[in-house]
Amino acid sequence: MAASDEAGVVERIGFSISTVVERWMPSPFVFAILLTYIVFAAGLIATGSGAVELLDFWYGGFWAFLGFSMQMVLILMTGFVIAYHPRVNDLLQRLAEVPNSGAQAAAFVGFISMSLAWVHWGFSLIMGAIFAREMGKVAHRKGIDVHYPLLAVAGYMGLGLTWHWGISGSAPLQLTDANNIGEGTGFEFLASTVPAVETIFHPYALTLTALSIVFASAMLYVLAPSGSRAKGITHYVDEAELFDGAADGGR
Repeated sequence: MAASDEAGVVERIGFSISTVVERWMPSPFVFAILLTYIVFAAGLIATGSGAVELLDFWYGGFWAFLGFSMQMVLILMTGFVIAYHPRVNDLLQRLAEVPNSGAQAAAFVGFISMSLAWVHWGFSLIMGAIFAREMGKVAHRKGIDVHYPLLAVAGYMGLGLTWHWGISGSAPLQLTDANNIGEGTGFEFLASTVPAVETIFHPYALTLTALSIVFASAMLYVLAPSGSRAKGITHYVDEAELFDGAADGGR
C-alpha cells in the first residue's frame, strides 16, 4: 500500500523502508541457519578440523547454552505472569487508554518500554511487547488508526536504546565486582572496581538516557501512519482470537 501525499516526509521514508523489509527480509531463523553454515565452512578452512569434529563441537556448544536457555524461559514465564496479574494488567489497560491517536500510541508505548528497560531489560522485553499488544487492542476498540507494526517496534525500543544504560546493564554491574577485575577477566586495564555512580548514575549517562527516550519517542510519533495507511492489530491477528480470554492471559 503506497503512502498518500498527506503523509509527512519522515512517515513516507519509514513506510518505503518498511515495505521493502517486509517483502524481502527473511525470517531470523534463516540467518541462524546461514550463520551456522558459514561458521562451519570457516572452521573447515581455518582450523584444520574435520567435519565430524566440528559437528561434535557444535553439539557440545549447543548444550552448553542450556543454563542460559533456562534463564530466558524463566524471564518469559515470570514476565508473562506478572504482566497478566490482575492488578498489573489493569494498570496496562488504564495506560493504554491514555493516547488519543496512533502517533501518540506509538510514542507512548516506546516511552514505557524504554523506561522499563532502564529498570530491567527482561522486564522491558516482556512488558513492552504485552503493552504494545494491549495498546493495539484498545486502539481497535476505540476506533483509533494505529499502525500495529510500529507498536511492535516501540515495544522493543528499550532493548535497542536504554537497557545497558540502566541498573541491569551487564558491563557496569560487572565493573562493581572485584572478582571481575584482573588478569583474564577482560578488564585487566582497570586498577580497581568502578562504582555505579560513575557509570549508571553518572550525569552523562542519565542525560544521554533521557535524551534518547525523548528523541526516540518523537521519532515514533512522526513515523506513525494514519488513516488507510495504518494497519491495526486485526490486520495481523484474527479478531475472534484476539479477544478470546482463554488464549489471552485468561482474561
